[in-house]
Amino acid sequence: MTTRPNRYKPNPRECALLLLRMIEEREGRRKKPMTRVRVSELSLKRRWNRQRLTQDLLSQVGEWMLSAGWALFDAGATYAAVKVDAAENWPSVSSKRTDEELKNVSMGDFNFRKLEHLISQRTTADEESSDSGDTDED
Repeated sequence: MTTRPNRYKPNPRECALLLLRMIEEREGRRKKPMTRVRVSELSLKRRWNRQRLTQDLLSQVGEWMLSAGWALFDAGATYAAVKVDAAENWPSVSSKRTDEELKNVSMGDFNFRKLEHLISQRTTADEESSDSGDTDED
């Protein structure tokens, strides 16, 4: 018996169906509905028979996932999907409460440095360590 190479690459709709099946299988083991999941890039590559995940493929799969009520997104080191109806119940943010700041941004008169703490991944301890000149390297 000869083995045939894996040549078939599922189209975006089929990729969405395969991801939805993974979610369904996990729901079955969990015995309750899932509202959010994470899935590794490797799992998606294996499931979708791909060597790489292109932005175009992910976008098209995302469109099909939305049809099923799920939002698929890149979460940095992993991928994630969230049930849309669950996300609709999350607290919302609005630009109304920051109108003065937005006016300053549009005028070119906003100091973005005061917001740097919001994006920084370093902890205060890390900063203090690097400020003192201490390093782990010899």
